[in-house]
Amino acid sequence: MKRWLLLGLLLGACSRTDEPAAAKERTSDARGSSASPAAAAVKPQLVRVPAELSDGRDYVRKMLEQHKDRRVLIYVGATWCEPCTRFHDALASGALDQELANAVFLEFDLDQHQALLSDADMGCKSKLVPLFARPNPDGTCSSERTEGGVKGERAVSVIVPRLAPLLR
Repeated sequence: MKRWLLLGLLLGACSRTDEPAAAKERTSDARGSSASPAAAAVKPQLVRVPAELSDGRDYVRKMLEQHKDRRVLIYVGATWCEPCTRFHDALASGALDQELANAVFLEFDLDQHQALLSDADMGCKSKLVPLFARPNPDGTCSSERTEGGVKGERAVSVIVPRLAPLLR
């Protein structure tokens, strides 16, 4: 009998200490006051630059202002670029939500925006795609960039680590 009483007291004590913690956790989550840093992260965003755009620098400056709380990169891709397609698919599926949280990619199409990307305008010209570059405050591409990729299943796993220094 004493054993059952002792076991009951132990179980009761354990459940009492667990209940307030669980209740506190539920209350904190409901109010949002105890949100973890990961929960506050914003899903990466791909912004396709309009095909008819006439001023690339101005567009980038406006986007930097609009997204000043996020990390913005200029991204030059092409519809025929396999690493670009794989990168798009990974972003769309949510596979990169954690690694690229809070990032905004301003996507220029190499074929459509060739004149805007030239050295005379934005300074984002490259023979290799994808190109990812940190924008300067004046809307041009900085020298902080990564160009090219690999085809096949490894495309995204090669691109993402190369983006880390640009997103710091």
